[in-house]
Formats: sequence, structure tokens, C-alpha cells
Amino acid sequence: MRASTAAAPLIIVLVQSPLVRVRPSGNLIGAALCVAGGSAVAQLSTSGTAQWNAQGLVWSCLALTGVCAVTLLGAPATRALGSLTATTYACALASGMLFLAA
Repeated sequence: MRASTAAAPLIIVLVQSPLVRVRPSGNLIGAALCVAGGSAVAQLSTSGTAQWNAQGLVWSCLALTGVCAVTLLGAPATRALGSLTATTYACALASGMLFLAA
């Protein structure tokens, strides 16, 4: 799953840029490619070969979709509230849910 979520920065850059009508900078795309490529190298270097199955691929794609969706859907709220306020609200909600679950 690490490999799929490491591709999130690249997908977020490629999806967010047309939405806000701004061309992504070369540095931003290069950094996102470095993250995705580095993760792929790390995955291949641990076992020497790419090992996968269909169920793992589906779960990885779902995880990648979730990571990208949370980031892209949360961006307008973060922009409106500010990063500190949005983080504080998220932590407060998570604390409450964890308290109820415990």
C-alpha cells in the first residue's frame, strides 16, 4: 500500500491544477515524481521483484482514491479556515470519535 499512497502527490498536482486553473510548476511535478519513483524503487529493492495480486491492487487503488479525495475535498476548507484552525478542528473531531469508540 505504500506504493499506491506515494503516488498521491502526483495525482493531486495533476487534478488540482486544472481545477484552480493554474499550470503546475516544473519543480512541483518533479518533486511529486521523485516521491512516486522513490517509493517504487523502495518497493522493488525489498523483494527484488514486483509481487502483487488482484485483491491487493484493488485495495491499493481504494487507499489511493481515499488519500486523494480527502486532500482535494479538504483544500477549500483549509484555504477558508487557515491551516491551524482546520487542523485543530480535525484533531478535536478525531479525539471525540476516539473517545466514543473507547
